[in-house]
Amino acid sequence: MFEQQWLEVDSGHRKLRVGVREGTGQGQAEHRPTSHRPTIILLHGVTRCWRDFEPMVPFLSHDWTIFGLDHRGHGDSDRADRYLVADYASDLIELLEKKSFGNSVVLVGHSLGAMVAAIAASKVPELVRAVVLEDPPFETMGESIRGTTWQRLFEGMQSVCAQGGSIDQISQRLGSIKLPQADGTSVELKQLRTDEALRWGASCLSRLDPQVLDPLIAGRWLEGLDWSSVAQGIRCPAVLLQADFGAGGALSDCDAKSFSEACQGSEWIRFPGKNHQLHGTIPGEIASVVNRFLTE
Repeated sequence: MFEQQWLEVDSGHRKLRVGVREGTGQGQAEHRPTSHRPTIILLHGVTRCWRDFEPMVPFLSHDWTIFGLDHRGHGDSDRADRYLVADYASDLIELLEKKSFGNSVVLVGHSLGAMVAAIAASKVPELVRAVVLEDPPFETMGESIRGTTWQRLFEGMQSVCAQGGSIDQISQRLGSIKLPQADGTSVELKQLRTDEALRWGASCLSRLDPQVLDPLIAGRWLEGLDWSSVAQGIRCPAVLLQADFGAGGALSDCDAKSFSEACQGSEWIRFPGKNHQLHGTIPGEIASVVNRFLTE
């Protein structure tokens, strides 16, 4: 059972919503001093909220406390003036430095959340025990997003979000977004996603600040970031989980290879045939990767 709490980000006087599941303290965890028992922090992707990880949570170890964080502008967290990837990372780093989550954390991030986790692990390595990076888009959603299906998807989502309405209405509009294909045709999103997935996406969009998508659509999302430097700054165990780029994944082979080579000792795991939402489609497999770090 998760309890809802608020955490204060002093810079900007912003409050971020978190869900918290206290650990049981059983098994190997009970033999560790409290200050050394790691916390799992779940960091969601853009347009989503922390509950996006709910399919995976039952498979995670009950020994440890889990925090699910709503990024600025998402879910129930406060809105902000700026939404660059570096801004989301700054929020997390401030909370880590304030010891809002304790002294030893494992960061588990998907997409945007994976990039935020990588930056935090690089900036405050003494506070991060391990990082699990699920299909971070890196350059796919930087300047190179222009003219791609991803850009069209986010443009459609922003329009749907701005119109508002009931979950049913948002879900219907979301499913009607037309995405261009390589052969010159187009398909509607409802042809690619289940009704359940569309409704969940609609629920998240109903609580999203539409301005979140401005820098992403404009190709400015990654301003100020150098992924090689980020990767080189990570000192803890790290694993990079790559979905299939041809099946809707967002991490290219080139970006995955570059990051893995720069991040010493990192592990790179590919999931052929699987789309961007690995924690939703194969939650047990992704949780097993996280649990491995918790027992080492």
